[in-house]
Amino acid sequence: MFDIITFGSATRDTFLRLKKEGYRILGEGEEFEERALCFPLGGKIFIEDMKVFSGGGATNTACTFSNQGFKVACFSKVGADKRGEAIIEELKKFKVETQFIKKDKRYPTAYSAILSLKGERTILIYRGACHFIEKEEIPWEQIKKVKWFYLTPLSGESSKVFAPLVDFAHNHKIKIAANPGNTQLSLGEEILKPTLSKIDILILNK
Repeated sequence: MFDIITFGSATRDTFLRLKKEGYRILGEGEEFEERALCFPLGGKIFIEDMKVFSGGGATNTACTFSNQGFKVACFSKVGADKRGEAIIEELKKFKVETQFIKKDKRYPTAYSAILSLKGERTILIYRGACHFIEKEEIPWEQIKKVKWFYLTPLSGESSKVFAPLVDFAHNHKIKIAANPGNTQLSLGEEILKPTLSKIDILILNK
């Protein structure tokens, strides 16, 4: 039996630290609602450093819980590609159970490029396989004795499994902790109110 199973995104993230002379930051003005990061069109932009990590709500929290000594599994979806394999291998290094990670041949693994400059970040996001989780892919019978569900933000088509996961956990007396994203919080009062009332620990970002 697992102490915790996490649900949500699994991504491959590349962090790029930009050289100061390679970009400009434009302030608020008529053309911009807020400050803007600008590059020369058609130019080469040099970077000072590059690091590649696994990211995503489900994978990050699974590794954190495992480091704290819990027996943890992760449910998400990756593409049938090298990025997906790298995520799975990294989870195994943290002793996270990966049997519930789905591989999808239709969509590549989600990917982010994080541009780091002056203590701020601009993120370029490709919403890949983990944004297309379907209810039928969840191994309901295998997870009904888990002690805790931890639900991280579920975006895109994956948002449709948020309420079913909460209902399932509630019906099987599984404790629920959730950090819903904008998609879940936009579901509407008719769905959101009864769903949130079943959650034991609700975590909200500013």
